Amino acid sequence: MKTINPHNLKAHRNRRGLTLDQLAEISKVNRATINKIERGVLTKSRSVTIVRLAGALEVKEEELTGPEIDDSFEARLFGPKSQYNLRMPNHVRNALHLVADRYHVKPNAILQLAPFLFLCAAEASLAERRLKLEQANMKLRELLDLDVPTHIADVISHYWRGDEALDAEQNSIARNDICALTIPEEHFPADYDCDSENPLTQHFIAMGKQSGLANFESWTPLYIRPEYELLEGDIERMTGGDWQATSAIMSGDAALHTMPAAVRIEGQAAIAAWARAEGGRGQRGRFGDFDFGNSFNEGDEEGESHV
Repeated sequence: MKTINPHNLKAHRNRRGLTLDQLAEISKVNRATINKIERGVLTKSRSVTIVRLAGALEVKEEELTGPEIDDSFEARLFGPKSQYNLRMPNHVRNALHLVADRYHVKPNAILQLAPFLFLCAAEASLAERRLKLEQANMKLRELLDLDVPTHIADVISHYWRGDEALDAEQNSIARNDICALTIPEEHFPADYDCDSENPLTQHFIAMGKQSGLANFESWTPLYIRPEYELLEGDIERMTGGDWQATSAIMSGDAALHTMPAAVRIEGQAAIAAWARAEGGRGQRGRFGDFDFGNSFNEGDEEGESHV
C-alpha cells in the first residue's frame, strides 16, 4: 500500500473547488476515507483508492503520493506544475477533430482559442443575468407602487420583493459565479438540477440551438466532463447515414483519432463498420454481457484520451 500525501490531496481538491462530499461522489471513494487521509489519520491507501482520487482530481497518481506541493497562487499560475496533461473524454476529442475538420483549422488552434472563447461565453452569460436581474427589480419596484389594502401591504410587498433571493443572485454575479453555485439551495426549486439548469449551461444550450449544429446538455465546474453533441450531420455524412455508427462516434465509444488510416481511405462503409465495432466494445465495457444485437462485436471498454 502507498501513502497519499494529506497536503497534496487537500490542495488538489481545493484547486478543483470540490467539497469532501463532491469528491466522494465523483471518485466513488467514501467521504470518511477521504477525510481521514486529509487529516493524516489514514496513512496507507489501496491502489484503487489512489487511482480513483487521481482520476477525479485530474492529476497523476504521483502528484498525490509524492512530496508536498507548493499550492500558492503564484505556483499554480507560473510554476512547472502549470503545464497540463489533460485527460480528454473521447466524445470531446471527437468533437475537437470534427470542428477542426469542418473549418479547416488544426485542433491545437481550437485548444489555444478555448480560454478566449470560454471567457466571452461566461461574460455574455453574466451580462444576461445582470440584465434579467435589473428587469426583475424594475418590475418589483412597480408592484410596490400599487395601491393595495393598507392592513396587508407589508405582507404583500414582502413576498413580492424576494429580497434574499435577489441579493443572492446579485452577490453570485459580483463574484463571477458563472454557474450560480454560491446561491443557497433554499432559493432554488425543489427539483432544480444544478448541472443542466445553471445559468451558464442554459447559455450554452441557447448558443447550441441558435447555431442549429449543437445540443448542449449539462456542465458545472464541479464535474470535469461536459455533456454535449455537435455536428451530427457531418458524422452522418462520414458514416453514410448509419445511425449506430453515428451514435458510436457522437458518444465517444468510437474515438476518431484511433481510426486506422486505411479505414478512412476506404470511405463511408468501412468507417461505419469500424465505428459500429468500436461502439460494441464501448457498450460491452460499460454494461458487460448485455445483448446489444448482432451488429456489435466484442471488445474493450470506453477510454479517455490524453492531450
